[in-house]
Amino acid sequence: MFEINSTKLEILKPLLNSKNSNYPLLKSIIFNKNKGKAYVDCLDKPSAAGILSADNWFYLLGENTSDDFSEKLEALLLKKIFKDNLQILWFGIPNEWKVKMLQNTYVDIKDYPRNEYEFIEHDYNTCAGDYIEYKLKSISSENIDEVFEYNQGLYTFWRTKELFMGNGFGYILLDDNKIIAHSISATVEDLEVEIDIGTKKEYRGKGIARYLASCLIDECLQRAMIPKWDCGVWNIPSDKLALKLGFKRIKEYPFSIIYKK
Repeated sequence: MFEINSTKLEILKPLLNSKNSNYPLLKSIIFNKNKGKAYVDCLDKPSAAGILSADNWFYLLGENTSDDFSEKLEALLLKKIFKDNLQILWFGIPNEWKVKMLQNTYVDIKDYPRNEYEFIEHDYNTCAGDYIEYKLKSISSENIDEVFEYNQGLYTFWRTKELFMGNGFGYILLDDNKIIAHSISATVEDLEVEIDIGTKKEYRGKGIARYLASCLIDECLQRAMIPKWDCGVWNIPSDKLALKLGFKRIKEYPFSIIYKK
């Protein structure tokens, strides 16, 4: 097994396919917009790769035919879990790997399956416009520091504010100059835009999420980009919002958190 750093991950692009290219943040890691490392079966032309983000999001790509690679990858993940005391968030975990990991009696796994959606443009009706009660602003160099301070979680999607400004876009909603909600491009790769939306708890139930999502979708369409949606099966509000916005639920896929008992 060989380790490659984030600057060389583009060699893994041939391993992307319809079964895995939808996984959140995967493309942004491969194209070095987000921090991550990969562990491959060979350096010249990998046929299998395990990709681990800086936030311990994990993806297994390709077809592995090497027992040696599997054993070393398993040992690496167990080291992360036990020695480094980390949780592994595995998108698309194969059942055989769940069985393999659970053979260690000190490991436990919780399953949180996710839904993948497809945007159907002719089913979409924008509700963007003037939101009378609050003020809408595009994210710009004038407010980017405030936006990332308001939600430190945005660093999960973009390593730096500069990377976001050079590649991403989004909106914030203000109540008396205080940020109360956002919609941003979590990733922008191959003309596809992963959508991230957040509203402060005390402002929920007012249609803000749908309004801001429409603003972002409209921007995607103006740029000839495809909006993408993905959420946990358990996240009923997100699922309902996706369907209202013209997304179609196309498949459920496995997602598990692996941790030390």
